[in-house]
Amino acid sequence: MSNQTEKNLIGVISYIPIVGLIVAYILNRDKKDEFVAFHIRQSLGIHIAYLVLVVVAMLPVLGFIIYFLGGLFLLVLWLLGVIYALQGQSKPVPILGEKFNAWFREVA
Repeated sequence: MSNQTEKNLIGVISYIPIVGLIVAYILNRDKKDEFVAFHIRQSLGIHIAYLVLVVVAMLPVLGFIIYFLGGLFLLVLWLLGVIYALQGQSKPVPILGEKFNAWFREVA
């Protein structure tokens, strides 16, 4: 397996909820590859945004609507992140991707 293919695979693994994120972090801990770190940050941001949505869902009526629409939005971001990782692109997900990179710069 080529080095770039391995990086792409670890980038995709980072988008698997919780377990994949942890595995990707561990696999990248020694190598410190910027491509993989970029996708770990994007994935972490998407996962944390989802947890925020779960809390918002506890609000009566309006919470469910926000949760539903926000969940669809995050699903699109998640799919785009996976596609970008597969293609070997360090492209931030729309709207929130640049923020995720800034907020989680020290994570990976």
